[in-house]
Amino acid sequence: MSISKALRFEVLRRDGFACTYCGRKPPEVELHIDHVTPASLGGQDVPENLRTSCVDCNAGKGSTPPDAELVAQVADDAARWAAAIKRAAAEMLAQDEKSQWFVDLWLQCGQEAEYLPLDVKQRITRLIARGLPRQTIEEMFWVALGAGHVSDRNRYAYFTGCCNKRLEQLVESDNG
Repeated sequence: MSISKALRFEVLRRDGFACTYCGRKPPEVELHIDHVTPASLGGQDVPENLRTSCVDCNAGKGSTPPDAELVAQVADDAARWAAAIKRAAAEMLAQDEKSQWFVDLWLQCGQEAEYLPLDVKQRITRLIARGLPRQTIEEMFWVALGAGHVSDRNRYAYFTGCCNKRLEQLVESDNG
């Protein structure tokens, strides 16, 4: 629907024949009538939804709704996300370093790296987070290593079972 010439003139007059975004006036710029809420998003041809805009500001605004985030807000959000990702990466690295001892122990005792899960460091970190002290994890490693009936391929799974059993015992002793 086209804006009538009379309504166009009233909006221009109301806005002082100047762009409401940048303040420029003719003859420096060509003025348009802009929808605050774009017509493509359901904006009406009523004075409350219309404002004077120069051709450059109107083209730059496009079909941006009035409640769209400002560029500075988007940049701030991006900066916060980048900082959060950097902190998370640092925490993950610190956790990896805290559990590297287990991988080193595994390898020093002649166990094959291929029998460890790819996320072994995260798994060790979770055992610690669940309340299993490092000393107990080491004890369970030695139990698993000494289990002659367990193949090298299954030794980590056996170790994990030992750790989970010990966690159950710790929970029972705390509740009993």
